[in-house]
Amino acid sequence: MQKDMKILVIDDEELVCWSLRKSFERSGSISVHCAYSAAEAMRHLEAHHCDVIITDLRLPDAQGFDIVRMIQLAAPDAKVIVISGDLSGDMEQRMLSQGIVRCMSKPFDLHDIMQEAWTAAGQNCTLRF
Repeated sequence: MQKDMKILVIDDEELVCWSLRKSFERSGSISVHCAYSAAEAMRHLEAHHCDVIITDLRLPDAQGFDIVRMIQLAAPDAKVIVISGDLSGDMEQRMLSQGIVRCMSKPFDLHDIMQEAWTAAGQNCTLRF
């Protein structure tokens, strides 16, 4: 039996957060919270467990590896997926070597990112569009 999955989406683009939340919520027992800054994300992680965290690398109050380090300290058991509009091959390799599950370039395919989140959480994917 699958457990309810808890996802945190961290991105300052409201449309990205909205589309991910709506898509995940339609696909099953998933709770999605959106944070629009690193500070807001850290407040959420202090109070809530998350199975999967999907984060941009450019936020108003933090960038790049600083965001990843903050997440890993606040939620060491969470699986992290990075989304970014400016991923280079070097940056992606460094992220993966730091324990990031997957790096995806923006714009991303909703089906692909949802599949990655389900896989990272160790659950069977149930996609409904």
